Parts: sequence; C-alpha cells; structure tokens
Amino acid sequence: MAGKAGVKEAELVEVKASDIETAIKPYEADKDKVVVVAEKMEVTSTASLSEAEAFAANIKRGLSGLEKDRVSWTKPLNDQVKRLNDRARKISEGFEKALDIVNSKIFSWRAREKERIDRINKEREEKERIERERIEAEARKEKERKEREAEEIERKKKEELERIKEKERRIKEEAEKAARKKTADAEEIERKKKVALRKAEEEREAIERQARQDKAKKEREIKEAEAQKKKELKKNEEKHEAKEQVNMVGNTAFKKYWQAKVTDPKKLMKWLLDNPGYIDQYIEFKTPEIKKMAIATNGTAKIPGVEFYQTDGTATRG
Repeated sequence: MAGKAGVKEAELVEVKASDIETAIKPYEADKDKVVVVAEKMEVTSTASLSEAEAFAANIKRGLSGLEKDRVSWTKPLNDQVKRLNDRARKISEGFEKALDIVNSKIFSWRAREKERIDRINKEREEKERIERERIEAEARKEKERKEREAEEIERKKKEELERIKEKERRIKEEAEKAARKKTADAEEIERKKKVALRKAEEEREAIERQARQDKAKKEREIKEAEAQKKKELKKNEEKHEAKEQVNMVGNTAFKKYWQAKVTDPKKLMKWLLDNPGYIDQYIEFKTPEIKKMAIATNGTAKIPGVEFYQTDGTATRG
C-alpha cells in the first residue's frame, strides 16, 4: 500500500512540475528582452519619459503576475510536502513505539541474565575460597606436626647429652678412685680413662651428628610440605584462572580480573613468618635505604640479617 501511494504522489508532483515549466518559459523569454530594451531606452523628453513610465508600469505588472503564478505553483507543492511529513511522522511514531517495546524486553532479559551469571560466579568463588582455606589449614597442621617432631628430637638430644655427661662424670670419678687405690697402675688407668672418654666423646658426637641429620631431615620435610602447599594453591589458582570469568550477554562481554592490596602489613608479616617460603616472593627490601643507614653509621649499626661491607671506588676532586 505504501509503495503504490508513493508512486501516485510522485506522478502528481511530476504533472505539476510540467505545468510550471510550460508556464514559466514566457517569463524567462521576456527577462532578457526587457533588460535589452531598458539598456537601450533613453529619457530625454516628455515623450520619452511617458514611454519609460509606461514601460516601467508594464514591468511591474509582469512582476506582479510572476509573483501570483509563483504562489500558485509552490503552494500546492508545499501543502503536499506538509501532508507527506505528517504521514511520515505518524508512521515513525508507530515504529519507534515498537522499537521501545522490543528494546525494553531485551534490556530486561540482559539484566536478569547478568544477575544469574553473577550469582553463579559468586557461588563458584565461595567454593574455591572454602577449598583454599581447607588446603591452608591442612598445611598448617602438617607444619605444626613437623615442628613438634623436631622439638621432640631436640629434647631427646638434650636428654642424651645429659646422660653422656653424667656417664663421663662417673667414669672420671671411677678413674680417680682407681688411681687413688692403685698408684702403680696409674698409667693403665689413665689410658683406660682416655679410651673411655674418647668413646664417650665419639658417642656424643655421633648422637649430635644424628640429631643434626634428623633436624635437617625435618627441616626438609617442612620445606617440602610448604612447597606442596604452594603447589596445591598454585594449582587451585591455575584452575581458577582456567575458568576465567568472561560472560557473554548478547554481544556484550563482562570480564572480571583478580587484584590484591595490603590492608594490614603487620598481619601480613606475621603470616610470612609462619610461612617463610613466601618471603622472597612477597617482599622486596629497599636496599638503597639500608645503604643510607650504613653510610650514616659508618657500618657500626647492627641489623639482624644485614651485613655492612665496603667496596673499592674512586672519587674526583673539583
């Protein structure tokens, strides 16, 4: 229907334009003629003045007729343009209303879909947090167990050293007692004393060596437990990163990134002391600031874990 109406209106415009073209040609033809006559006309007498006034009146009548014709030509066209604009505006209002309804439904669905995706992500993050806390709790328990075992080994080592000292004391007393009873066998007693003391010393050294080995073993086990904990946490983080939170809503992508900030440095330092395996990863010491302390005190300041030393250099005087 719209296509056919458009054709008819176009045909009406073309007919009117054809009529206008026919009607305007005489004006165009007369335009150049009156200019030529006006240029050639000379007003030098009463007669020529009357002729010029009559010619001017004729030109005015022509202009008046042209203006009336112009209005008759353009008014129907302007009225038709106004009618077309009014019809087009009403049609546009219908389309725009339909577009608003559809867009409202699209936006409503996107909002519900985003809310659903956010809820799924929140549930997944909560499960990952619980799993991470479980791994950390198990690692802490394992570390505490290893530390208790190391303390028990150290306690037994001290008890064994006390026993050896007591044994050495008794041997010494027995040797002195034997020496008082048998002065003639003093050299033999002294030799036996030295042998016994040497054996006791060797036994003590063996126990200390074994204790050091046991301690080193426990320290390795603690480090291995911490490394396993870091491995599991890293695996959990990689698992989380593999599930990168990129959600598509229509043609729009919603993406989240994990960040971190230190909110309580004291608590962080306490945690690092309990988990020394992370110190090198999380802390970067300000060496230039420590160097200023060395310069200010000529290296006399005492800071645990820091060594002040001097290097050779050159200096140029101006």
